[in-house]
Amino acid sequence: MKDESYSDKDKSLHKEAVEKLMRNPKSGKSVPWKNTTSDNSGTVKIQSAEQKGSTTCYSIVSQLTIAKGPDKGTHSIVTERCIDSQ
Repeated sequence: MKDESYSDKDKSLHKEAVEKLMRNPKSGKSVPWKNTTSDNSGTVKIQSAEQKGSTTCYSIVSQLTIAKGPDKGTHSIVTERCIDSQ
């Protein structure tokens, strides 16, 4: 996404939502965020979890709604975050 549509503040709010989600990760749980300056918003949600030895890997779906600019619209991004339980 281009920076003028998705600001550093948006990235920061999105990252905070992912970190909040990962503090108590549960499948299906979601955490919303909204930037009142850009009007961009989103939700992060755990889609699935997979155990790999002592590590749990979570598939996280981020729904981003961009209010204006070249990337206006809704975007869906999937990322993976793994946590070692040891």
